[in-house]
Amino acid sequence: MNKYILIGKCYHTSRGGPAAIIRGLERELKRQNIRVNSLLLSEECGKIELIKGVLQHVLFSDNNVVNVHTEGFLIPLMVHFCSLLNSKNKYFLTVHGIYAIEADYTERKKKRYVILEKFLYRHFRNIICVSKMLEQSLEKIFGRNKNVFVIPNATDATDFELYDQKVWQNEIKMIMLGGIRKQKGIYESLDLIDHLVNQKKMKIQFEIYGVTDSREETEKFNIKLREKGLCDIVKYMGLIQNSRELYTLISDADFQLCMSHYDTFNVAVAESLVLGCPCICSNKCGAAYLIKEGINGTVVNIDKREYEKIFCFLNHVKDNMENYRYIIKEAENIRRLVSWTAVAEQYLRKTGYGIPGSGED
Repeated sequence: MNKYILIGKCYHTSRGGPAAIIRGLERELKRQNIRVNSLLLSEECGKIELIKGVLQHVLFSDNNVVNVHTEGFLIPLMVHFCSLLNSKNKYFLTVHGIYAIEADYTERKKKRYVILEKFLYRHFRNIICVSKMLEQSLEKIFGRNKNVFVIPNATDATDFELYDQKVWQNEIKMIMLGGIRKQKGIYESLDLIDHLVNQKKMKIQFEIYGVTDSREETEKFNIKLREKGLCDIVKYMGLIQNSRELYTLISDADFQLCMSHYDTFNVAVAESLVLGCPCICSNKCGAAYLIKEGINGTVVNIDKREYEKIFCFLNHVKDNMENYRYIIKEAENIRRLVSWTAVAEQYLRKTGYGIPGSGED
């Protein structure tokens, strides 16, 4: 292969999501001395410049790996048309989500996006899924089951030092990184805290970090807090931009809640597990496969109120101090799976970079 061409949307203001994955992958590939050509829509590169770059470096070139990432569908559509006109490169679409599902939680669903998504996911030459759950969704919703590869998302949290020991206090400190967003299960999380505090009489402090869907959603959230009498227990802390500060918050927490209705991966799960913070995760998170049930977390059915299962898990962890060494052991194992070194190597291997005839069938 000549070059590894990365294409996508990567504004500096986008700290998470596909932009974070593109930046991490670009950095690691360059560290491994791979010839990377990044064509990224950003503050420095507008749409016209991006189109020119794709035409020059993709349409009129050969023997490259072309890896385009979803956040919007017009850029992947342009790359798809290039693949029809020039078959001398290997083309891969990394899918980060399913708009047809996620739009139900975030915005009014736009028909043209649904159509574009369906077309791309059915016809793009090769697809990379960020989880096995996403792979299964692609087959179930779009009938796509050929030339599909699974490569997990990575996290920089693997570079953050693990705590040697944990001191459990009488009061449990829980965090959530999904913000005030319906898709992230904010109201299911609130109901759980209500149950644990008011029914099970547990002492809990719950802090929520991240963005909010809207001002209206924040007002609705605050009303529910007052109704449940949780204003002194639940605090919305806003968005944390600094990654080191975020990883310290996770490390200091006793548990993290990731009660998403649908997340094709949810990097917060991986961040929690590699930092030794047990995670209570819904079965609709693609990263749930990283959890070793009853050790470093528990996976619950988001459609059922599995409060008793969660209550038992919380008590099991905090009442058994010796369990922390098993949590650390699992953290070390997971670090080897979701480090940027491991994930970048999978991108190279599964896209067949430098291996003639590999990757695409």
